[in-house]
Amino acid sequence: MKKVIIFCVNYNSYKELDDYLRSIDVAAQQVTTTCRVSVWIADNTEYNFQKISVDYKSITCRVFPIHENKGYLGGIFYMLNVMAKQEGLDEDFFVFSNVDLIFKMNFFEELLKCTDGDVAWIAPKIMTESTGKNENPYMIFRPLKLKIDLLRLLYRLPSFYALYSQFSKIKNKKKNKVQMFNRKEIYAGHGSIMIFSRWFVEKNFPFVFPAFMYGEEIYFAELVKKMGLRVMYEPMVEVSNVGNVSTKLLGNRKRCKMSYDALTQMRQYFK
Repeated sequence: MKKVIIFCVNYNSYKELDDYLRSIDVAAQQVTTTCRVSVWIADNTEYNFQKISVDYKSITCRVFPIHENKGYLGGIFYMLNVMAKQEGLDEDFFVFSNVDLIFKMNFFEELLKCTDGDVAWIAPKIMTESTGKNENPYMIFRPLKLKIDLLRLLYRLPSFYALYSQFSKIKNKKKNKVQMFNRKEIYAGHGSIMIFSRWFVEKNFPFVFPAFMYGEEIYFAELVKKMGLRVMYEPMVEVSNVGNVSTKLLGNRKRCKMSYDALTQMRQYFK
């Protein structure tokens, strides 16, 4: 029997978390004879936290009431370290995920078909229903150092970045209407949900992410590249995206500061 572990992080998003878990439970019901699905939840909410229900039919859940904002990967790596000490890292698939997502009913059925041994990272289809945009493939090609530096410059100027962001949304919306994405090898998937193979996690554990938030796509892409493995976009593995439930509370200026700091750290890979 295959084993899938999902590590997710909740930060002031209890309603979205409930919908997220119910969708995983429904998807897991389709593969009860072939796959065991576990969900570990880091609750990074600092104030006014709520009880998280773990009573589901087809999945097992474990809650970590951290109640400290460790960041997205900070919360995930905390749980990953606990798993390594208590149980070992022997799952077939490791899923790192936000909670503002809805899993399609056939998510695990399609995931179990992904058996390419040299694929370290599976990037699923992520449809943002409000815009009709597919967030993957996130980066088809490795970015140039010049692009990293230009983005860092934009993040230093939050007002200009806000204008650039709006322009990009319009451009990408038009692009997604005319372009269909098939299964293909890419540089990096979108960070809202990332699926890794057991071998990749075992070989790179313990992970050390050099930033608080943002930049995780480049961080993992460079680890995959260093190992000579592949990132594969798999459109049949699909989720729906509510989008930015936690990060929208930060404000543009703070997001830009975090993004600038993250890219400054990621720049070391592009010497």
